[in-house]
Amino acid sequence: MSVEVVRTVAFRYEPTPQILKLLSDFRDMINFCIAKALEMGSWSIKKLHRACYPELKAKYDYHTQYYAKAYRIASQILTSWRKKVKRGQADPNKPPQAKKLFVRLSKLQFKLEGDKLKVAIRRGQYATILLQGGDYQARFLERYARGELRVGEITINERYVYIPFIEEIDITAPSDYVGIDINEGNITMTDNDGNTMVINTKALRTAHATYQNIRRRIQALKNPRTRARLLAKYRGRERRKVRDMLHKLSKAIVKLAGDRGIVLEDLKGIKGQNKGRKLNRRLHNSWNPRQLQFYIAYKALLAGLPVFYVNPARTSKECPRCGGRINSSKRACNECGLDRDMAGAINILYRFWCPEAYADEGHRAYMRMRGATGSPECPAPVGPVPTRREVENGGRANGPHFSTPCMTSTGSSAMIGASPNM
Repeated sequence: MSVEVVRTVAFRYEPTPQILKLLSDFRDMINFCIAKALEMGSWSIKKLHRACYPELKAKYDYHTQYYAKAYRIASQILTSWRKKVKRGQADPNKPPQAKKLFVRLSKLQFKLEGDKLKVAIRRGQYATILLQGGDYQARFLERYARGELRVGEITINERYVYIPFIEEIDITAPSDYVGIDINEGNITMTDNDGNTMVINTKALRTAHATYQNIRRRIQALKNPRTRARLLAKYRGRERRKVRDMLHKLSKAIVKLAGDRGIVLEDLKGIKGQNKGRKLNRRLHNSWNPRQLQFYIAYKALLAGLPVFYVNPARTSKECPRCGGRINSSKRACNECGLDRDMAGAINILYRFWCPEAYADEGHRAYMRMRGATGSPECPAPVGPVPTRREVENGGRANGPHFSTPCMTSTGSSAMIGASPNM
């Protein structure tokens, strides 16, 4: 089985007056199509084409693909706005508008030749953009020149050119898998043999908390311009720092998975749940589960490993060893003492292997029916009852060093970093 993995690479460039005019005109095209769609009360592609294409072609002198792209983007914007209105996240009396300068190019509107991007302005006329970047960007251009990669639709704004490179990856079906439970303070991984690892990620929370305290002090400033400038500055710093940490963490996780498939929880919409003011603020400000899952998924696919998602319901509430109830305050099973995070990772793995175990009455009833000893289809974890042990990353509290993460094996007494089995 083969899958397509898309990696979007950003290149800097120096915009010319011709490119800036194209960006401005394209924004005006989108807003014209939005107004036309609202006037008609419909934004289907077919109706927008009939209503907008002739007027755009008469008003502007560009490649015809720009007109088609403009009303398609307008349709997407209005569809997203309507969904937000239904969820109560947008004002139905304030229709959307395109505000940022950008243009999206189909394959018929550009030529990529080395580090030069030729953008079709009109038939037979091109604007040449010199792409700027480092060794990372150069590797993608070289692979594209050799025919190893394909290119999708390119997006250009005032500062960057975003090129999506598409790669075909062969995915083999592994015999073993690893379940990964992403928690606030750690990442817990469990494989088929019952080996469990805990990666301490408290440094991520520390980074978020540090910048949150900085924002509090900035918000107390009286000058609104200074306040806005500093908030934007430190917001960008926090975003870049956390993104770097998550990339290193996801790279280490995929490396530790080896040739095993990866099973994750489907955490889509988890931050939209109302869990109380205090917990909501904590989850929104110091937890990045979906972003980390995205990095893990695409890095795993690049390594040829399949990634699966399971329902996260009750994974940290029911003990996979004895079927007992996990005490949230003690963070362990009331009956056998299994750690909550480890139980979550095991349940994630079990839910992938044995989906029938979670049907009807749930996994707890299933485990009691089996006598809490497991079955050939759903074997119980082997080895002693795991105990929770955490190791600080590199012995430093100021920042994790995920290139050589410190983890603890709970299925055996050896350090996981030296174990060939996990």
